[in-house]
Order: sequence, then structure tokens, then C-alpha cells
Amino acid sequence: MHFVDRIDTRLYLCPTFDVLISHFLSNFPSSSAMISLAPAKTLEMYGLDKTPLTEYMTEWIGQISTSQAITQWSLYFNGNTVNTAMGAGTLYLVVFSIKSLLNDMPAQFGFSAIGQCIFLLINIFCGYSLLYNKSHADNVAKYY
Repeated sequence: MHFVDRIDTRLYLCPTFDVLISHFLSNFPSSSAMISLAPAKTLEMYGLDKTPLTEYMTEWIGQISTSQAITQWSLYFNGNTVNTAMGAGTLYLVVFSIKSLLNDMPAQFGFSAIGQCIFLLINIFCGYSLLYNKSHADNVAKYY
């Protein structure tokens, strides 16, 4: 059994539930993509100081939001199980973590790369477990 097999999209909490979810899911990916792909413009748009560190942190926020958007999109529009949707969302974070490590971003700010390597390993483990529905996938879904 999966932690949650799937979300029943036919269950409506109110008559406009489908419209609200569709609107949220159609706008959330675009805003998270904007934040992750153009962090400097995002900082400028919100009137925040643009420094290399704030730009990097903004990019991380965008990557995490995009990962959540992929998970939500996979659940609502593809009808995947929660485990599969969460696994799909972790793949985006794996790619971004690898990109960040290859560009040596932590060292540019005086951070150790060990924390980012641990984050990468956790996401690889969770993504593999959830996508391939391993025996411990339900526990991974609960604690991820």
C-alpha cells in the first residue's frame, strides 16, 4: 500500500474548487520558474538588495518552489500516486544541486560543500525510493 494512493480529483469541497485548484496550479509553476530562472529580476521586482548571496538564496527558493509545483502538477493533472509525484519533484532538486556543486557555488560564499552534498544524497535516495516504489517508500514519503 502507498502512503496515499492518489488524490481523488472528483471530490469537490465547493462548486469552484476545480477552478481554484486549476488557477493555483497554473500560476504557481510560472512564478516559481520566474524566481528560479531569473533571481536577479525577482529581487529587482520586489525592491530587495541584489547581492550575490541574496541572488543565490532567491534561486534556491525558486528551485524548491518549482519542485513543489512539479509534485502538485503530477498529482492533479497526471493522476499519479503521491509517492510517484514526490519522486518526480525530487528530481528537479537533484539536478539543481548537481549544477550548484559543479559551479562551486558554496565555496563562492565561504560555505562548505558538505551540506549540499548531503542534501543531494538525501534527494537521490528519496527520489529513487519513491519513483521505483521500494519497500520503504511509504516511510520515505512520511518523513520527506
